[in-house]
Amino acid sequence: MNIFKKLFISVVILSTIMVNTTTASAYTGYVGADEDVPNAVRQAEVAKYYLDRSGYNTTLYAGSSFTKASIKNVVPSVRVFYVSCHGGGGGYYFCTKNENVYAREIYEWTRGFYKFVFIDACQSADSKRLYNAFNMVDGDGLNNAFLGWKGLAYSSGAYFTFSNTVFERLTAGATVNDAVWTARSRTGITNYQIYGNYKTTLYN
Repeated sequence: MNIFKKLFISVVILSTIMVNTTTASAYTGYVGADEDVPNAVRQAEVAKYYLDRSGYNTTLYAGSSFTKASIKNVVPSVRVFYVSCHGGGGGYYFCTKNENVYAREIYEWTRGFYKFVFIDACQSADSKRLYNAFNMVDGDGLNNAFLGWKGLAYSSGAYFTFSNTVFERLTAGATVNDAVWTARSRTGITNYQIYGNYKTTLYN
């Protein structure tokens, strides 16, 4: 391969990275964590790190700042949403430090389009209630996706690695489906559920 061809390929790769980052940088993200859940804050910090690298302006809410009010105030304007916390009710709600946040409430607060939502909480994908709460609907043809758990999720090293891997691969440009499959191969965890467009990336 001659030097001119190598230079051309390098310019194309660099241009693609710059376009991806610029596209995402127009948007913001919400990352929340219940500090009473082991590994939750650490996991949220990792999520914020990767989302920021992807060009999203992400704010971390943890401890006393992780409240229902913070979600209500911020969720209308964000593009990506991640929380690491308790959940229950068959996908009806997840929990901040002291409050339950119900799918019907989120639906009332959301506005517009959400690219990627990951509710890292037990039972968050037992139904499509939280998925639908973020204005996501099956078959709408949009590039967006929801990730959650069927049944229980645990505060273990394997689940920590799973979530880390998802964000690592998404930042590298992988689709949600490919990111999750890599996480599965690294951890053996299978009780995840993707709703929406499996081919969604953080950039498309």
